[in-house]
Amino acid sequence: MERLPACKRVTYKLKYDDWYTLDGYPGFSICPRCFKFAFDRTQLGTAFKLVPNNAPRMARRCEFSNPWIRLAWVLTANNRHNTLSVMTTIFKADEIEEPCPGNARGWCNWYSIRDRDGHFLRDFIVCPSDVKRLETLFPWFRGLLVPLPMRHSYDEDEEVFGRFCSLRTDHNNRFAAYIDCLFQLHEDAVSGQRLPSTHEFVSLVRHKTRLPECIRDDKLQGVEWYYIPSLAPALTVCEECYHDVVLPWMRSNSEVAMRFNRRKQPVRNEGRGGVSCQLYSRRMRDAFRYAVDTNDMKYLARKAKDRKDVEEDFQQRCRDLQREAERLKGRSGYAISSRAEQQLDDLQREIEAIGETWEMEWE
Repeated sequence: MERLPACKRVTYKLKYDDWYTLDGYPGFSICPRCFKFAFDRTQLGTAFKLVPNNAPRMARRCEFSNPWIRLAWVLTANNRHNTLSVMTTIFKADEIEEPCPGNARGWCNWYSIRDRDGHFLRDFIVCPSDVKRLETLFPWFRGLLVPLPMRHSYDEDEEVFGRFCSLRTDHNNRFAAYIDCLFQLHEDAVSGQRLPSTHEFVSLVRHKTRLPECIRDDKLQGVEWYYIPSLAPALTVCEECYHDVVLPWMRSNSEVAMRFNRRKQPVRNEGRGGVSCQLYSRRMRDAFRYAVDTNDMKYLARKAKDRKDVEEDFQQRCRDLQREAERLKGRSGYAISSRAEQQLDDLQREIEAIGETWEMEWE
């Protein structure tokens, strides 16, 4: 799949007045940056219009911040479709279907894939909404994902309860790998006019799920990490990201990658609250690849330190704001005044703004 620039307008906001909308779908908004990259000077671009200056203001987000919409665009471009029907089908489904549980745990009518022996891949479970999206985009895969037996879908099943949807798009580095593999398998099936083979995908899932899933920017104390001794604790890497990013370069005898320890080890001077994985970040992965390509350790050290400093600062600011919120709640007791309620709302907005800045500029 072609890589698209990250979109920064992922949440609904009133502040912008330069949106494009899709004819017949006033709720389908796209920011100028994504429009220029995907549609400007193309035949399909004529289906979009700038929102008039006198149009009623409404909170909008860029639909191209949605990975499923982006995937629909890639398929539309690759297959040289002359309409945007695939994108609009996904968009309409998003408006009426139950959303993916995302990072929420709990009950769901889960779906999964069977291996050659007919056994379910218990570490690959998908919500009904994402099954419909997948089958819309890859019609040759219809029926590939089948419902888990009911006894595997309820909270009482300890093996499934507390699990995340394997195709959630938020905070899930495995999503791109799974979709890339399915994309290629579907292309092969279409070109060969044969049923898609799932053997390669089953192998990928088993490879991915034998490793603990990356905890991203959640800090852990007293945990072993992969790292370059001279850069720790600024650049610490979990087992999954080490296998995905570092190990392939190490096998290519990259001087930068070869500086990593071969086994997970504790980190000295990990600091308050512990350390987190740094290579889940798309931007840090880009920085690592550049350092490998140019054999530039100073560049990698600078990038790692800059990101670590910002992470520490943002997390401290969030802790301070959360303490202030708790202080307000404690002072107000059960009856929170309208002024205190407004202050709490302001604090929550500040916390959310910090999170958005972190995601947009550093992840």
